[in-house]
Parts: sequence; structure tokens; C-alpha cells
Amino acid sequence: MAKLRKEDEAWLNKVIDDICKEADAKGLSKFDCFKLVIKSVLIDALKALEDTEVEWELNHNSQELREKFHLLRHYLDYLKRYCVSF
Repeated sequence: MAKLRKEDEAWLNKVIDDICKEADAKGLSKFDCFKLVIKSVLIDALKALEDTEVEWELNHNSQELREKFHLLRHYLDYLKRYCVSF
């Protein structure tokens, strides 16, 4: 399993905290909170993939592109682990 960088882990924790607080304020269930977290991370993962595909077309040897692939892997790995935890 890939290890998250500290800034990525902090971002993921903030996403979860923010969404769960909002869900609690609206009286939503834990399952609704779960779905909102998944939706938020998936949106970010899809955006990272879109950005990466555009850059891939321009430069196949980019170090920045390599980092974006790793970030996308972290988003998707996080989603897998988060879903398994329920």
C-alpha cells in the first residue's frame, strides 16, 4: 500500500472532518456522510486524472506528471481503504 505524504493525509483528514461536520449539522446519517466523502474524493481524483491526461499528451517524460500519477494513486488508494473500513 502506498504511503500518503503528510500534506495529502492532512488534506484527506480535512475533507472528512468538513464533510462530516456539515452532514451532522444537516442531520444526515453516517451513510450519507460516507457517500459525501466518497463523492468529494472521487471528484478530486477525476480532476487529477483529467489534468494528468492533458499533460501526458504534451510531455510523456514530465516529473510533474509523474507526481500527479502518484497523487491520483493516493486518492484512489484512500477511497479503497475508506470503503473497506465500513
